[in-house]
Amino acid sequence: MKRFDIVIVGGGFCGFLVAKKLEKLLPEKNIALLELRKEFEYTPSIMKIITDKKYAEKITIPYTTLKRTTVLHEPAQKLHDGKIISNKKTYTYDFAVICSGAHTPCPLKSEQVFVLKSVQDAFKIHDAIQNAKRVVVVGGGLVGVEVAGELCTKKRKHIVLVEPGERLLRRNSEQVSQHFQKYLEQKGCMCVFGERVTQFKNKTVITQSGKNIAADIVIWCAGIGVDTLLRGGACVNDKGCVLVDEYLRVKGLEHVFAGGDITDVPEEKTAQSAEQHAEVIAENILQMNSSNPQLTSHTPHSQGLLISTGDWHAVFVRDSFFFSGIIPALMKRFLEWWVVWKLKH
Repeated sequence: MKRFDIVIVGGGFCGFLVAKKLEKLLPEKNIALLELRKEFEYTPSIMKIITDKKYAEKITIPYTTLKRTTVLHEPAQKLHDGKIISNKKTYTYDFAVICSGAHTPCPLKSEQVFVLKSVQDAFKIHDAIQNAKRVVVVGGGLVGVEVAGELCTKKRKHIVLVEPGERLLRRNSEQVSQHFQKYLEQKGCMCVFGERVTQFKNKTVITQSGKNIAADIVIWCAGIGVDTLLRGGACVNDKGCVLVDEYLRVKGLEHVFAGGDITDVPEEKTAQSAEQHAEVIAENILQMNSSNPQLTSHTPHSQGLLISTGDWHAVFVRDSFFFSGIIPALMKRFLEWWVVWKLKH
């Protein structure tokens, strides 16, 4: 059994940022990060890799840039009674931060069906589309729209985007949905609504209504599943999300925080939200190490979304306001460069 002052599970946006911030705020503390991957991945841009493998070099940062954090490449399996248990060892802690992220649950089982949650996933899709003529993208949310946009603006393929709802990007206004539908269709992408994909066999996607769509490969971008060590406990809701208080502490566990996609906070699950969580968690751990802690509460707020469809078209959305074109596309490129540069340095 090994002891650390702070153990962070998950090296995505929230976990990586918490480690970075705590190295500066609490340099005397012994910090561990449990993460299987070797590099941090700037996930808002991983869809770029499906058409350009070299793009990965721009959006990955080795965890070795963490100077005072012990990075352990092993999976955390359970949090129990003040201990975090991996497949190799058991770790005790004063504070734990659970940022284990989410996955995309895909019911289709085939070597030609892919999900997109990591750089490695993007590499597999990149290789698969080289010989594919017909691609079906399932899910008309943020990821599905950006994947479809990346493909139909850069590859000469037959692209079909299937959305079970009645419009794209349902959490945004109808005007935004209509804008993206019109743009994608102008670029040759067919949008199919009101159909839920249930099967893929003999190079055919089959929906619940019996509709058949020809496809060489399928990219599944629908739904979200939560990965958490706390699954099945009283601090997890029926959707698998971790219940947290206003300070992002796991309910019933005063010295355990949770951040990123796994929380029950009612907000869009984006890198922006994860970054806000990291700020609050790092500050609150600092305060709880002081003699007179003044904790900071988390209030969900969005500074707007940048949604891209290819290199030269994007939309900036904030509440009911949006504008589109090359300027939001350049804004998104600059934001990517700035965040990656800031994390590296």
